[in-house]
Amino acid sequence: MKEYYQIEDLPIELKNELKDNASFFDNFEGKSLDEQQRIACILNDCDLEIIAGAGTGKTHTLLAKAEYLIEKKNISPDDILFLSFSKSCVEELIEKLNYEVPTSTIHSFGLSLINEYRDKKVYDGKGFKKIFEEYLKTASDKQIDDITTYCENNLNSNDMIKLIELDREIEKFNHLISKSNISSRIKSFIDLFKGKGYVASDFKKIKSKCKHDFENNSGGYYTNKNYLNNMAFIQIVEPVFRFYEGYLFRNHLIDFNDMINKAIDLVEKEGIFNNFKYIFVDEYQDISYKNFQFIKTLKQACNAHLVVVGDDWQSIYGFRDSDITLFNDFCDYFPNANRVFIEKTYRNPQELIDIAGNFIMKNESQFKKSLKSDKSIEKPVKIIFDSDSDSIYNLIYNLSKDNEKVFILGRYNGDIDKFIFDTDLVKKSKGSYKQITNDYESIKNVEYRTIHKAKGLEADYVVLINVFNRDWGFPNKFYPPYFVNLIQDWDYDKKLEEERRLFYVAITRAKKGVYIFTEDYNQSEYIDELIDENKLILNYF
Repeated sequence: MKEYYQIEDLPIELKNELKDNASFFDNFEGKSLDEQQRIACILNDCDLEIIAGAGTGKTHTLLAKAEYLIEKKNISPDDILFLSFSKSCVEELIEKLNYEVPTSTIHSFGLSLINEYRDKKVYDGKGFKKIFEEYLKTASDKQIDDITTYCENNLNSNDMIKLIELDREIEKFNHLISKSNISSRIKSFIDLFKGKGYVASDFKKIKSKCKHDFENNSGGYYTNKNYLNNMAFIQIVEPVFRFYEGYLFRNHLIDFNDMINKAIDLVEKEGIFNNFKYIFVDEYQDISYKNFQFIKTLKQACNAHLVVVGDDWQSIYGFRDSDITLFNDFCDYFPNANRVFIEKTYRNPQELIDIAGNFIMKNESQFKKSLKSDKSIEKPVKIIFDSDSDSIYNLIYNLSKDNEKVFILGRYNGDIDKFIFDTDLVKKSKGSYKQITNDYESIKNVEYRTIHKAKGLEADYVVLINVFNRDWGFPNKFYPPYFVNLIQDWDYDKKLEEERRLFYVAITRAKKGVYIFTEDYNQSEYIDELIDENKLILNYF
């Protein structure tokens, strides 16, 4: 494995190839590719990992590489497969590609390979609560008793008091189901369970692992409690899982996990009709093990070169079973691979890059990068020790009045509500985000998004809200659900590393400046860290 940072790292024949095709690289879609982007385009006889920092033009680089292969290396567009994890990325690639290159989300591509399931509708995971309610109607008395006991053991004190005050048994049961969030817990478990490729018979392994962990632990109250909780949860979820699988079958449905699991089995047994020569994968830092297994199976079936692009600093989906080690250890999984770093950002000013880079490198597992920018803005990050609604109102009004785009970003869906309370600000649903305006609509180009839904996007200004020191603050301090470690290795330390990456994603959406709202004496530890290390401008409204 070789890492490439500059053209001087290339062998002489590739340097000459770059010179011979300078006109292509000097003007691709009206832009000149930078040195590291050109290196990514010229390395084509190997598997390749492109580590691209925030705002470095990774999509532009992928498009240039594909067209370079087509126009200069005589590769047919049909011999290149573009895969991404989001529909929006796929739509962007299709819109910008000048050739009809096969482009798909990874799940849709998996489904396209499975002939017997093409006539089935896709269950997108929504409405699981209704499936669970249907299960409850068929459950045995023992299964209902198990659910009731489990829910009672997982109620907070206020909900338990309310439970005691209720008279009718059906009211008590409905209260337990609602307040314990049991259906959402089961849905999360099933997603992770199937995401690992597990089937019903694997519950025996899960139970054995749970027992083994208990017997090899030092014991004590919390160990016993976790063991009992885990075993009780498994006892509940196993029959629900079997019912869920039957529900999909009876209703001619296929879920996202089946699209991958069944496609892997098919390709391993029968191969693949399309003999792709190159497989491009976008946002590779968010890959799960099962998706990795699918891509590796495709690569082997086609004997294709694998080209992946991503940024380990922006890996924020561990709770969905993404595994950052699959990105960081790419060259271990694909021994003939090379690695290219793309480090010039076209979005953020250098001062913001430096603050964000120092912040993210507190995580030990991140690649060291030297991001550079031609932009410079003095003091691009400002801390505002005031969470009053009027403060944010005045700020976004002033920021947006010159037609600047403003993102208000929060850790949680409901973070915006306290800021628009008792003002004339209103939120209008626009797909995955909320448009924020006022009664007179004089505030324009302002959107509220969760940070997860802002990833990959940019705005002139970012206003980051509710950065407080509390359990539901930022970072989120709740431990991962105890049952998660039954099927994946994602502990509290890994969760906190991901929270840091999430904060990094938030502040690097900004092209001009970041405003962070907190409260004096209640500020997040991130605020203290940024102030201590960067001498940031503080504002007290």
